[in-house]
Amino acid sequence: MPAFFFRLVGWPAFIILGQLTLLVGAWGFFAFVQRRQFVSLSEDKAELVTDNAHRVTLVFTLISTFLATWSSFLFSWGIRQWISIRLHHGGMSLGEFTTRVKISSRSLVLQHRQLKWSVASIALLILTGVQTSGWSTLLTPLPISIPSNMTGTELNLSSPMLRQMQSSGALDYCVFQSNVLPSFSVGRTESGYAAVKDDNGFPATLTMMDETFNVETAGILPLSLYDTNTTLFFNGTTVIPTTLQPTADQLPDSLSSNFTMTQQGFTTVIDCEFVNSTDPAFAASLTTDTVKDWSSGAQDGNITFSQLTAGSTCTAPAKTNLSSMSAYTSGNQANYILMVGCQAGENYTLIFQSSGTYDFLKTMVCTLTPQITTVDVVYSDSNFFFATITPTTREDSGVAEPGRGSCWVGGHDDNREYEDDFGDEDDDILDYMELYINAVAEYSGSVLRACLSAQNEVFASGVPSNMTITSNGILLTQTVGWQHTSFDTFIVLIPGTIIAVLTIIIVLLAVGERSENFGNFNPTDPMHLLSAAASGGLHDAFIGKRMGGMANARIFLESSPGRRPALIMQDV
Repeated sequence: MPAFFFRLVGWPAFIILGQLTLLVGAWGFFAFVQRRQFVSLSEDKAELVTDNAHRVTLVFTLISTFLATWSSFLFSWGIRQWISIRLHHGGMSLGEFTTRVKISSRSLVLQHRQLKWSVASIALLILTGVQTSGWSTLLTPLPISIPSNMTGTELNLSSPMLRQMQSSGALDYCVFQSNVLPSFSVGRTESGYAAVKDDNGFPATLTMMDETFNVETAGILPLSLYDTNTTLFFNGTTVIPTTLQPTADQLPDSLSSNFTMTQQGFTTVIDCEFVNSTDPAFAASLTTDTVKDWSSGAQDGNITFSQLTAGSTCTAPAKTNLSSMSAYTSGNQANYILMVGCQAGENYTLIFQSSGTYDFLKTMVCTLTPQITTVDVVYSDSNFFFATITPTTREDSGVAEPGRGSCWVGGHDDNREYEDDFGDEDDDILDYMELYINAVAEYSGSVLRACLSAQNEVFASGVPSNMTITSNGILLTQTVGWQHTSFDTFIVLIPGTIIAVLTIIIVLLAVGERSENFGNFNPTDPMHLLSAAASGGLHDAFIGKRMGGMANARIFLESSPGRRPALIMQDV
């Protein structure tokens, strides 16, 4: 055994250590990335790689080509040495010699009588050839998305405590006043308009509290990794404290990020229909009259007072003025839209009466029921804050009284804007009205959540933990680096590993057969072959009677001090 290890000194050790270095380096890097799940560059280096993607690809391709070439060179060197030793100790047939020389030079062996060696040569050619792509795939830094779990809390609109606080009047500001603040009065109307616009196939977005949504808010309060300043939106408040936290201890530097959260939403189930205002069951009455001129005191036919009043069967929601609505109009035609609201348990009825320019709305009754939903929300910071809403499930759980209140508070002052959103087909008008009212209700629900979540208003330090619900999601951090988590990454290591293992095995077999120095003979070098053949008298090996049996002719390599290596042949 000591003699065997002694014989490893020299070219065997060089080849083995060279392949082991490549093997350990490749698998070590792979294991390092696998254990850490990802390795990311710093932000400045990631930006540098992104800005110079082609140059970086070129550099790492050159490095990969060098490593693959070095591995293939060691493989060929090992086979050449093994051929020389076999020729010196035992020899081989001329056919075997030719085949193994071709394999050592990574050439194809295309002979039907040597199918086994033909398949082996093709496999080895592929393995050595794809090493460059394998190294490149392993080493080149690429754009990666690193997932991290996210968790947070938000106001639970189904909380029984909200009902108790509403009864005491503690929530009156957020329920009755927040939606009519200047910060939201335009956005509330815009939410309905955006919903109808999107339904008609036009691009539409909506902004609330400086955050942009794709068409609808779905009744959510946008979650953020940072506190949200509310001083410009709700007087006397400070911030909405963030409750969103990644579960990872440390996040990598990122070029951009987006996260998806599953949140509690708010919507309505709504149905609108045209009715006959003369029907005895109609729960409202309309009165119109001219008014007196303020200067002369005489009746002025150009000024009309119109009032829609809820009937005895219609109970307006508490603390609202929805029992009646009036309008003063001037001119020969009274142009108005009037609305009253009724509440029956958790259901609401909105009654619309229109005239003049808005007569296409006719007399309409919309019945709606607030509902809690679950929605998936995608937040992106690529250009600006953008939330993409995807409704997933609708829950049967009821909505606490403050949440239900947003259905009618949001829509009370918006009726004058409806006429710009609708066509003149009855079915279209009903559909658009449903979209409009539902979008306004959802927007109002989002404003209600924001108001209740702000510090120094209803709650001094934000929503108490016993009134919250958990929200979970995934944060995707976009950066540049290495992320090998799939089976495909493991595959790229296979070609280099096979070549390295084969090389080491061949070298060990060669060392096991070697007993003495066989000289400096390279069987793939034409000059070496010519010199050895001439020294061994093989100048006529391929002519005459011996030509037909050349494949079976056994050749040997002889080497002695003072003489050149010589190939000799013996027929078998």
